[in-house]
Amino acid sequence: MNATEEIEHVHTAWDEALGAKDLEAVLALYHPDAVLESPLVCYLLGTADGVVRGREELRRFVEKVFANQPAAATARGTSPTGPGSSGSTPARHRTATRWTSSR
Repeated sequence: MNATEEIEHVHTAWDEALGAKDLEAVLALYHPDAVLESPLVCYLLGTADGVVRGREELRRFVEKVFANQPAAATARGTSPTGPGSSGSTPARHRTATRWTSSR
């Protein structure tokens, strides 16, 4: 698998896990020491810095994302945090044209 295929694989796996609200599948895509920064962290976890560090903090954050995710947003490609969404804040990092995870 080349780098582009690996990126697409991770993106697809992340999108499917989010859509299925599969917490363990989402967490498996992140390194145990992953750091994720998002304004959504401040909103959902009530923190000042908007950063989660490590899988346990990431677990709490993703649980909150799932709990606050509208039912209609669980279909693939319509996630409030994914490509093509009209949501205000992505829960994953965004580059100029691609969505990426921290793996």
